[in-house]
Amino acid sequence: MNGIPKMKAQVCPYLGLKEDSSTTFSYASAANHCFRVTPVVSVKLDHQREYCLSSNHRHCELFRGEPGQSQKRTKDIARHSRRVRRWIRTLPVWLFLPLIVIASIFAVVLFMPDEALTTLPSINSEIPPTMVIERTKTPSHKTAIPSPSARVVAPTPTMLAVHALESPIGTQTPLIIHQVREGENLSDMANLYNTTENAISSLNYNFSLPLLPNAVIVIPLNQVNVNDLPLFEPYRVTESISIQALAVEFSVDIEMLKVYNLVDPEYIFTVGEWVLIPHSRLATPTE
Repeated sequence: MNGIPKMKAQVCPYLGLKEDSSTTFSYASAANHCFRVTPVVSVKLDHQREYCLSSNHRHCELFRGEPGQSQKRTKDIARHSRRVRRWIRTLPVWLFLPLIVIASIFAVVLFMPDEALTTLPSINSEIPPTMVIERTKTPSHKTAIPSPSARVVAPTPTMLAVHALESPIGTQTPLIIHQVREGENLSDMANLYNTTENAISSLNYNFSLPLLPNAVIVIPLNQVNVNDLPLFEPYRVTESISIQALAVEFSVDIEMLKVYNLVDPEYIFTVGEWVLIPHSRLATPTE
């Protein structure tokens, strides 16, 4: 499929797009499907982040099971995984209770008067003569107890060494450079990237309809309000070029070029790399 990068080795080999099992998105998406089960099903976003999109997929029950598992088997495994996760979340509570009991015993022994200790011959007879109980000492550190309500937060997008199609660019305002596929319309793209048709059309420099196959546009990822952003023009580098030279070539602000592409002032764009060219909103997109 045009414009979609092949997945890396650490990603589950059974994850792919419904129409092309050898290709998938490099981030959690409803378009990613599991080909380990029959019929092929879309994978929940949380499951993708925890297993499918990392080397942790080897621990997935579906990956370790037999190929062609039924959807009923998939649901059974998912329920089992949820029970295991609930048990893990409650584990710190069960560990915390024995620690309280042990700490209480030490507190009683530590602060009990010497006269009371002498009335316990069964205890004193077992204490070697050289052992001394010091009431003035306190523990040097506290045992850290993990909170059972801790939540796993998905990592924010990181700066890419090479900007490619379908790869989020930016952290505060992540954008996608997308190549239009055969039969794909503006509504499809808005639903896929959790945005609106108006946000897409108002974000692109010299935007026009209809969108032809293989056309390349910029799409806001998980955003609907793009009024504060400049207009963007996607550009594919044909020969290595510095960020200063690229700013001069397109007559754009170099600071905006650096910010929206997450590069430093000495960055050199390489052949084949895609770049977001930010234009002032004074320019009027074509209809």
